[in-house]
Amino acid sequence: MVDLNHIVNVLINIFHFNIQKINVLYLIQNEV
Repeated sequence: MVDLNHIVNVLINIFHFNIQKINVLYLIQNEV
């Protein structure tokens, strides 16, 4: 049986990581 809580946590971690990448790219663009 699959642990849904684990899947949700992994998805949240991936989503959060992507948001951080987007924020970094946005900040770099504003610096230039």
